Amino acid sequence: MQAEPKSDAHENDFPDELRSQFQREIDLRINLDNKVNNLITMSASIMTVLIALGTLLVIKIDPRAEIFVISICIFIAGIVFASIAIWFFIKSYSIRKYRYPMGHEAFFDESGTYLKDIVHRFTVSSKEKFSEHIVKEYILSIKNFAERNGDKAIATRNGQAMLLVSALSVASLLIFILISFGLKYISLR
Repeated sequence: MQAEPKSDAHENDFPDELRSQFQREIDLRINLDNKVNNLITMSASIMTVLIALGTLLVIKIDPRAEIFVISICIFIAGIVFASIAIWFFIKSYSIRKYRYPMGHEAFFDESGTYLKDIVHRFTVSSKEKFSEHIVKEYILSIKNFAERNGDKAIATRNGQAMLLVSALSVASLLIFILISFGLKYISLR
């Protein structure tokens, strides 16, 4: 069986596809960061509502009412879950070390000295050798971004679960407040 002749028609398809995939990973990172930023704001807002409702409960509800302890427990749980959600979101939003296909790090030593010899090796290398190096670097960079984005997504998902529980505690507290009004455990005086 004869090997197929090499075709230049698709010579740049593989590096182009790698660049495209790398850009998708960068876009995913940006989208995750934006989502986390919005979720941090939502968590803080839910916490603010919980504090307002908790203050209403502590000030206005009769502490002898059997519903008082339950509503205070829901309030505390909501604050705890909102705090944990914020912690997960901050963990997701934290700075990570990303790898780039042609980062500046390769051209400087640890003390910040410019490595002229390395740059020279790149400038005089053959197109094939340079292409092999770039392909390898893109693959390693894509892998690095995918791992970091996966970690970010897991922390975000965990934070979303905590945020959901804290939002449910707001709804529960509102129900308890309405029931307390109906049972005359809360007065507006």
